[in-house]
Order: sequence, then C-alpha cells, then structure tokens
Amino acid sequence: VPNIFPHWFTSNMDVAKVMQRSVPMACLGMLFHGTIVGLEGALLVMRDIRFLVASYAVGGLLTIGATRAMVQAKVGLPAVWGALAVYQSYRFVLFSYRIFFSRRNRPAAPQSA
Repeated sequence: VPNIFPHWFTSNMDVAKVMQRSVPMACLGMLFHGTIVGLEGALLVMRDIRFLVASYAVGGLLTIGATRAMVQAKVGLPAVWGALAVYQSYRFVLFSYRIFFSRRNRPAAPQSA
C-alpha cells in the first residue's frame, strides 16, 4: 500500500520516497513472520523454554549490536528493514533446525532389556 498510495500515509514527498524505497525490504522482513510465529509456538508446545530464552537473549544482543552499527553508519530505512529480514531469517533457520533436525526432539530409540 505505501508503494502505490504513499499519500495515504504522508503528504511529504520526501517521506513518501523513503517509504517507497523501503517496501521491498519491509515485505521481505515480514514474509515469513507467520511461519516463524508458528515455529515458535511449536517450541512452546514442546516445552523447549530454555532454548527459546537463549535464542531471545542471543537475538536481542545481535539486534542491539546491529542497531548501534546502523545508527553510527547512518543507514536509511530500507537497511533497517533489511536488518529485520536478516533477523527473521536467523529465527527461521534456528527454530526449524531445533524442531526438525535436533537430536533433542527425536524419539528415543527402544532399549533392549
């Protein structure tokens, strides 16, 4: 919507141009949001709370570092949305691996008596 109808959000053309340049990265950043929330929910159902807390702590530290770097570099809004896309990719890969490939979540092999 901001790309096609920027005047719905602002009357300032400079702001509208920044919004239009930001649309591709904003879409990329939000593309897998629903899937990631679903994966997060699966980890909650699996009661993998320790893993979730650790992933939030690492993700939070990475986000703080990336935000500080972006402020110092004075990057534009599209780069900020790009950083969100990178963060969402990190979460997608991490949560998917934990659910589908981690040994922790595989059924135990039957033990012989």
